[in-house]
Amino acid sequence: MFPIILFSQVDNVFVEDSVHYFYWNTETNNWKYHIRYIYKYDNKGNLIDKKVYQGVSNDQLLSQSHYTYSYLFDSIGNQIEKISYNWDMETAKLNYGLRLTYEYDNKSRLNKEVNYYWNKQNNEWDILWLECESGFGCDGGLKLYSYDSTANYYVINYYDWISGENNWIINENFYETCTYDSIGNLVERFIDNGGLKERAIYFYDSLGNQSDLIVYLGDNELPEFSHHCNYIYEIDGKIKERYEYENMFYNDFNDTTNLYLETYKYDIYDNLTEKIHYAWDSENNIWQKELKYVYYWSQLSTQIEENNFKSDIIIYPNPSFDKINIAGLTKSSEIKIYNINGQLIKSFQQVNNAIDISELNAGVYIINLTSNDKTFVRKLIKE
Repeated sequence: MFPIILFSQVDNVFVEDSVHYFYWNTETNNWKYHIRYIYKYDNKGNLIDKKVYQGVSNDQLLSQSHYTYSYLFDSIGNQIEKISYNWDMETAKLNYGLRLTYEYDNKSRLNKEVNYYWNKQNNEWDILWLECESGFGCDGGLKLYSYDSTANYYVINYYDWISGENNWIINENFYETCTYDSIGNLVERFIDNGGLKERAIYFYDSLGNQSDLIVYLGDNELPEFSHHCNYIYEIDGKIKERYEYENMFYNDFNDTTNLYLETYKYDIYDNLTEKIHYAWDSENNIWQKELKYVYYWSQLSTQIEENNFKSDIIIYPNPSFDKINIAGLTKSSEIKIYNINGQLIKSFQQVNNAIDISELNAGVYIINLTSNDKTFVRKLIKE
């Protein structure tokens, strides 16, 4: 393991984290350095810049990233823009790629997303629209989100831009729904793009940990498995292994085309430090290494003093996209989420182990948890 890289605040950039991606070279029997991701955050903990370096060696980093992403937030922390840039090897400069803008309702829930592409001829952003008859690939343009009264269910409708009519037309062949249970766990996600239907079902154990994910493809009456993920946890609640079974036909678990395994390692602060992806070699009956991710976390300097990390309170997965679990809770707890300047973002009473963080923007946060007359502080990375 390399040492953790430390960065100080420069030009309003507060922290810098990185992820290193390797693939297993079967000829030389070692890891080959392939991609490096670098993340930068502002002094509020918002992710403001992501760079992707490809084709680098173990001891050499290219001077310019192949892809760059920039992010913009409003005054209350909602992400309102994302822009991608592509590196042009011939001109040796970054060119605009795609632009996404986001709008929110009065509850700070995402309700509108518009996609643009850079028009080189006119030197301006134009609405992204795709000519297609079947609806496949028409996920650009406009997305509108609608929620029910409980916010446990929402629908995403897709719209295509009709340039001749200069208007948005709903794509009847493409929509998406998400359903949550009463404590905020995502239990079902359904996508219909007019030709291929996909239904993802999420299962949880008694502690609120996600135990299984099963994705069905095809017709609702006679679906086929696309893949089945099973999660194994350590005693302290952190995810230890993830198994994935691909292309299993409905009600026939013996017809497994591909089998994969992911293993996880953490530091003393419960941050993910390494993830290794294996594929099952049925001819030799061994797990064959395929991919490895190594994570580096910069040291945060916050207005909140962190205390003993050797407690029984564990927050995982960290980083996370939409949900975290808290292991070690024995009764209702008060939870406060701060940005890295110490500004309170959210406060609530927690009576279960699962917390929905999907509404938070990508960035760095501090969780202050009071339980059993003790206060615990943890850093959280929202991807």
